[in-house]
Amino acid sequence: EIASSAPIQLLLKEQVARVNARVSTTEQIKRYAVLARDLEIEKDEITPTGKLKRDVVTANYRAVIDGLYTPEALDKKSGS
Repeated sequence: EIASSAPIQLLLKEQVARVNARVSTTEQIKRYAVLARDLEIEKDEITPTGKLKRDVVTANYRAVIDGLYTPEALDKKSGS
């Protein structure tokens, strides 16, 4: 998958660093995850106008979200 390729991961890391340079420490992105697919209206994850349905996304991606807060992820403090 293209999202997990090394060039894309490097690009994401560079973009996050660029954004983080413009905001305070408390506003910075510390950890992130790239999902395997886009969020979909058909899976009730977003509305027809593109608004995120947080409760549905949280339920669907609980393992991914929890993984961002494991001791290993907290030590790493970078995107995955």
